Amino acid sequence: MNILISPDNKVIASTCTLLNSLRLNHPDQRIVVYILWCDLSKENLKSLEDFGSGLGMEIEAIKLDLLPINRLFSRLSSNRLTASCLLRCFAGQALPESVERVLYLDTDIVLAGSIEALYTTRLGHNIAGAVLNPGMKHLEKYGVCESSYFNSGVLLIDMKKWREQHLDSKLQSFIAEHSNDCRFWDQCALNVVLLGNTLSLDNRWNVMSCLKEDGEFTNVSIIHFAGDVKPWENPESHPFGIHYCNYSRGTPWPMHYRYKLLRHESPAIFRARSILKKNAKKFRDVLGWHAEKTTLAASKAND
Repeated sequence: MNILISPDNKVIASTCTLLNSLRLNHPDQRIVVYILWCDLSKENLKSLEDFGSGLGMEIEAIKLDLLPINRLFSRLSSNRLTASCLLRCFAGQALPESVERVLYLDTDIVLAGSIEALYTTRLGHNIAGAVLNPGMKHLEKYGVCESSYFNSGVLLIDMKKWREQHLDSKLQSFIAEHSNDCRFWDQCALNVVLLGNTLSLDNRWNVMSCLKEDGEFTNVSIIHFAGDVKPWENPESHPFGIHYCNYSRGTPWPMHYRYKLLRHESPAIFRARSILKKNAKKFRDVLGWHAEKTTLAASKAND
């Protein structure tokens, strides 16, 4: 199984947690992890290599030239991401020719089960497979309709077709020429360039949001902590934060979940607690209004 990641210096802990979840869910499988990087510190790179090797994985760290990446990155508007978010745009030239299939994973992901069924999915004529994330309309002028927009945090790639179709140069060109439309960086470019060549995957391969209906949590294989709130900052902020904590054990950066009664409960219970917490002020206001009205009525009765 070939895995592709592109971490930066800010996500070493979460990357190790991802690797730990990958190994624990595939204890006997050969796993080759390709790390694309451009600005990792020596210490952080060594931490990833040592941790992955300690898990019995084959780690291949591939350094890319920072100059063309920074040139492309400078066109984008971002105050929280680094140039590493664009490294997929150089995957075709970076990965060995012998790699014909690879699964790209964002570093804010943990696995909740085996992904062998995902990895062996037949892509047919498609270059990649991804989970839909509808609701984005800004790429409609390029033919990407709202319902067909996908999230690229989990991307199964046929690297042979990727190279044959010159995806590297197409992605880089789109970002350079249409940076204003790349609201979500290379993900937008991927949606345009892979239009008509992406297989829609089952939602369980990229569960992204705690805002989904509870029923959609019944089958979860990959948990993606997409968005601004990350479990390594506040694990109780996400219905699957407990999973991050569990998989972080065994890494140099273990996290602990505070709510003991919820450690083994379902996301539906987390959601109920979150709703109650969110509406607590409203409940207090209603109770206060009722108490004030009761006091006023009693005062009038006494008069």
